[in-house]
Amino acid sequence: MLNQLDFSLVDMETLVGCVDTGDWSCLLKEQDQGAEGAGAATDLKHKERELVCRSLEDLCLFSFYLRHGLSLLPSSPSSTPVDQQELENNRLVQNLVTRILNKDATTSASKNPIWRQAFSEQALRLSCLQDPKNPLLPSKLSIILNEVLEAIRLNKLRKDGWTNPSVTDKLSNEQFQQLGRYLSTSFFTIMEFAEGSLFMPIVNVLFLSKFAAQLPASWYSDDFLRTTTVLAKKYIATERQGKTRIPNQVKGLTAISTLWSFWMRKTGSGDVNILGQDLIEVMVDILSTPSFFTGSESKGLLSACFSGLAMGLDKWSGLMEPKIVEGMVAGLEHGRVCARDKDMDGIQASLATVLRSNVMDQNSESIKKLVMAFLRSFYGSPSLAQPVPVSNVDELFQILRLFQFVVTHKAGLQPLKAEEDEKKKKKNKRKAKKAVSLKGQIWFEALVHGVQDTSAKGAVPELLAVAGMLRAVQHGEDDPPKVDADSLALIQDLFLTKLKAFTESLKADGAGDVFLPSQTQACLAFATSQTIPNLPECKKLDSLDSSLLATLLTDFILQPTKGAVPVNEILRVVNYELARERNRLPVNGETNQLLTKTVNSPLFAEMGRIARTVATLIEGMEDWRQIEGAILQKMHSFAVNLHVDWARCGLSSRADSFMEQPKDARGVERMDSETTQTTSALFRVFKTLLFAYTMIFGSIVEKSSTAAVPHGLISHLDYLILDSYAYIYFITYKLGPGGFQVYEELITSILTRMVVAESVVVAAAAQQQQQHGEDNINSNNSNNNNSLLQNHVLLNKTLRAMMPQAELGYYDPVRESRTLFFMNLLERLMVAIEDSFLEKELLPMVYPYLLKNDQRDLFESAHSVVMSVFLTNKTIAKQVAPFYANLLLHHFPEQINVDQLRAAFTTMIKSLSETEDALAWLCVEKLLERIQRYDELAESEMEHATTEDGIRAGMTTTTTTTLKEEQERTKEEALVQMANPQASPSSSASAASSSQTPLGLASPALLAALERQKERGQLVLALFDQLSSVNLIFVETLGRKIRELVAKEQSPVGRQALLKCIFDVVGGPAVDHTKRDWIVKWYLGLVNEFGHGSTTASAKHAAANSSAELRPLA
Repeated sequence: MLNQLDFSLVDMETLVGCVDTGDWSCLLKEQDQGAEGAGAATDLKHKERELVCRSLEDLCLFSFYLRHGLSLLPSSPSSTPVDQQELENNRLVQNLVTRILNKDATTSASKNPIWRQAFSEQALRLSCLQDPKNPLLPSKLSIILNEVLEAIRLNKLRKDGWTNPSVTDKLSNEQFQQLGRYLSTSFFTIMEFAEGSLFMPIVNVLFLSKFAAQLPASWYSDDFLRTTTVLAKKYIATERQGKTRIPNQVKGLTAISTLWSFWMRKTGSGDVNILGQDLIEVMVDILSTPSFFTGSESKGLLSACFSGLAMGLDKWSGLMEPKIVEGMVAGLEHGRVCARDKDMDGIQASLATVLRSNVMDQNSESIKKLVMAFLRSFYGSPSLAQPVPVSNVDELFQILRLFQFVVTHKAGLQPLKAEEDEKKKKKNKRKAKKAVSLKGQIWFEALVHGVQDTSAKGAVPELLAVAGMLRAVQHGEDDPPKVDADSLALIQDLFLTKLKAFTESLKADGAGDVFLPSQTQACLAFATSQTIPNLPECKKLDSLDSSLLATLLTDFILQPTKGAVPVNEILRVVNYELARERNRLPVNGETNQLLTKTVNSPLFAEMGRIARTVATLIEGMEDWRQIEGAILQKMHSFAVNLHVDWARCGLSSRADSFMEQPKDARGVERMDSETTQTTSALFRVFKTLLFAYTMIFGSIVEKSSTAAVPHGLISHLDYLILDSYAYIYFITYKLGPGGFQVYEELITSILTRMVVAESVVVAAAAQQQQQHGEDNINSNNSNNNNSLLQNHVLLNKTLRAMMPQAELGYYDPVRESRTLFFMNLLERLMVAIEDSFLEKELLPMVYPYLLKNDQRDLFESAHSVVMSVFLTNKTIAKQVAPFYANLLLHHFPEQINVDQLRAAFTTMIKSLSETEDALAWLCVEKLLERIQRYDELAESEMEHATTEDGIRAGMTTTTTTTLKEEQERTKEEALVQMANPQASPSSSASAASSSQTPLGLASPALLAALERQKERGQLVLALFDQLSSVNLIFVETLGRKIRELVAKEQSPVGRQALLKCIFDVVGGPAVDHTKRDWIVKWYLGLVNEFGHGSTTASAKHAAANSSAELRPLA
C-alpha cells in the first residue's frame, strides 16, 4: 500500500474529502497503462488497487477514531505551545464526526454502518471517560487505543458476516479454523482487559455468545466464569448507581447470561461449586432490577436469565431454590414490556422445566407464586375488552400447552409409542393398573390454587391454563383410566367454574353489545375446542350460557378479516394481485404468503374441533330461536357474502372446473402452474369452512329430529341449511359431484325429512281429531289444513325461496353452481313438488339447460330433472313427453350419446305406459320415424354416390359393385359392434367380401352415409329397449315393426347381430311377467325365420328355457 500511495497528496483536508466522497483512489499514484494486450495484468492491478483503497479506508477510520477520542479527553497541563495546524486538523475531524452522527448526506460515511456505529460508540465512551478532575494517565490512554482496535476489528467481522451463527453450516475446514482464531482472540481479550476496560469485554462477549452452543466445554473454566461474574456485577452496580450506561451494557448482560445458561446445561451435577451459586445470585439481581427491562436493548435478557435459572434448579436445589423462584417471579413482574416473540418459547420452556421439576414437589408456595406471577403479571390484562399485550395470539395458546405439558409429565400420563404400548399391554395383560390420584398431591393442589383467581385481570390466561390441565387429564383417559374419577371431577369442575366466570365477565363487559376483541375470541375458541368435546355426558355445560358461547365461537369462525379463516382479506389480496400480475398468482406472491400463514396457524388446524365444540354447545341449547338467529342466520349470511365475493373475484371464472368452456367461446384462459397451485391452497381453506359448516349443521339436524320442535320452524331450519349449501356449492363441487360422505348423508336426511315430515304431521293430526271427536265444522277446517300439509306446502315454499334466477348468455360459473345444486334437489324432491309450481316456474328454469351441452353437469342435471318428472308420474309428464322425445332425437348424437338416449327414452315410455298408452306409442313412433329417415337418407345418398360421382370419376359397373359390397361389409361391422361393443369386428364380416376396396377411394358422401348407419344402429337399440316399456296392447305392434327391420337386413351376420341385441332385452329382468311369454314366443319365431349358425342356436335354446319357466305363469 505504501508503494502505491502518493504522499504528496496526503493531508487532513484531502483525507476528509475522501471520506465524504468515498473515493480513495485519488491518493494513489497514477497507474502506467503499459503495452496493449496486457489485459489480464491490468485487471490484476485494478483488483490490487481496490484492495489498497479498502485498507487505506480502514487505516483512516482508525486514525480519525483515535484522533477524535484523544482530542476530546482532558489531559495534564503542558508548557508546550499549541500547534495551530493541529487545532485545525482536530476541527476538521470533529466536524466530520458530527456530520456522520447526524447522518448528513454530504458525507458518504454517514451511510456506512461501520463508520456510523464506531463513532456512535465513541460518543458514548467519551461521555463516560470525560472527567476534568481526573485527567487520564498514559496507561489509560493505552487501554483506549486497544478499545479502538477491538471495536474496529469486531465491526469488520460483523461486516464480513462472521457474527452470524448460521455461517457455520457453510464453512470449509480452513474457514472453521479461521473462525476459531477469531473466537480465541475474543476469549483472551475478555480475560486480559476485564479489569481495566469496560468496553472491550462487552463487544467480545457479544461475539462469543453468538456461538455459545459451539464453544468447547474447556473454555468455560473457573477463571472465565469468575471474570464474567465480575463484569456482570460491575454492570449491575453502574445501573443501580444511576451512572451513564456503558455502550451495549444490557446486551452484554444478555450475552453473559447466555454463556452461563449453556455452561449450566453442559455441566454435571458433580461439578456443583460455590461459583455456580454466585452466577445464580447475579442472574437474580439482574431480574430484580426493573431498569434493565425498559428499552429495546433488553431483548433476550429475560429469556437468557430464565434459562440459566431453570438449568441451575436441579443442581443447586437445596440452597438456591427460594432464590431462583424469587428471581423468576421478579422477572415475570418486570419483563413483560421487553419480552419479544422470539423470547417467549425460551421463557415458557424454562418455566415448564421449573414447574415439572421434582424439586418443587413439596413447595406449594413457590409453585403458586410462579403461576400467579406468570398468569396475572406477565399475561394479565385490565379487562376482557382489552387484549393481552402480545403481538401474536399464538403465544397465548402456548399457555395451554405449557400447563398440559407440566401435568402430563408430573403425573406420568405421557402416551407411549405404538410398539411400546403393545408390548406393555401384553406384559401387564393380567395386571390391572391402578389409576393415578392427583387430588391431594401438593404440586397439583398448588397448581389448582394458583389458577383460582376470580378477577378479570387474569381471566384469559387462567382459562387457558385450566384448559391445559384438563386436556392433560382427558388425554390420560384410557382403558382402564390413568386418572381416578375424583381427580378428573376436580379438574372438570374447576374448568366449568372458570368458564362460567369467564362468560359472566363477558356479560358484565357487554359482550353482546360491543365487539369482543378477536384475541379474546381466539383464546376462548382454542380453550373450549381442546376440552368441551371430550367432557362426559354428566358434565354437559348445564350451568353455562351455551347460547353465548356458541354465538361467540360461531362469530369467530365467520369473522371475515381477523377470524380463523380471514376470507375477505384473502379475496382482497387475490383481486389486488391478479390486477397487478396480469391474471397470475405467483407462488412467492402476497396471496400465497397469506394462505400459507392462514393454513399454518394453530386455529386453522383446530377448525374441526371448534366446529365440534359449537355442535356440542348446540346440544345444550333449549331456545330454538337462539339457534336460528344467533347461529343459522349468521352462517347463511356468511355463505351468501362468500358467494357474492367469490363471484366478483377474477379467479372464479377459471377455477370452477364444471364450466368446461373453450377459450375462444368464452374468453376463459387456462391457468398457469403457479396460479393453479395457489388456487389449490385457496380451496383448501374453503373446504375447511365447508367441513365446519357440515359439522354444525349436522348437530342442528340431529337435535331437531329428536326434540319437540314446531314443524314450521323445522322447515325454516332446513331452508337455511340447504340455501347455505347452495351458495357455497362451488366449494362442494371441488370434492366431487356428490361431495363427501357426511355431507351426502346430511343432505339425504334433510330431504327425507322434508318429504316425510308433513305427511307424519297430517297423520298425527287426523288421529288426534278422531280421539277428541270434534264436530263437523272443526273437522272440515282440519281436513283443509291437512290437505295443505299433504300437498307439502312448506316444502314447495322452501324451494320457491331457494329458486335461482337463470341468466342465459351471462357467464357466471359461481351463480350456475347454485343452479346445479338446486336442480339436484329438484330431482330428489320431485315426488313432493306441486304440479302448478313445477309447470309454471321450475320447468321453464330447467328447459334452457337441456340444450347447453357445453356445461356438462348442468346439462345432465337438467335431463335428470325431466326424467324424474316421468319417474314420479307428474301430471305435466303427458305434456312434456312429445317435446322431450323430439328434443332427444333432435340432439342425438351431437349432444346426447346413445346411453343417455336409451335411458331417457326407456324412462319416459315406461312412465307414459302407466297412464297413457296412446301417448307412449306416439313417442315410440317418433323413434321409428327417425330410423326410417335414416334409411331413406342412406339410400338416396348411396344412389347419388353411385351415379353422379361414378359418372364424374369414370367408374365402371365393377367399381360400383365393389362400393356396394364395401357398404354392406361396413354395415355388418357396425351391427356386430352394436351387439357386442367390447368385441373386435367380426372375422366373419371381414371374410364376407373377398375383394375389398379401400375406404379412402370412396366419396365423402358415401363415408357420411356409412357414419349414419352407425347412428341408425344406436337408434335401433333404443327401439329394442321399448319391448320392456310398452304395455301388452302395443307390444305386438312393436314386434311387427322390429320384424320388419330384421327382415330388411340382407346380411346373415347383420341379422345375427340384431337377434343378439333383441335377446339381451328379452332375456333381461326389465320385461315384466305380463308380456314375457308373448315376447319369448315372438323372439323364437324370429330365430326360426331369420336365425342361422351356432350363435343363433344358443340364443334359441336360452329363449326356449326362459319360455318354459314362464309358461305356468301364462
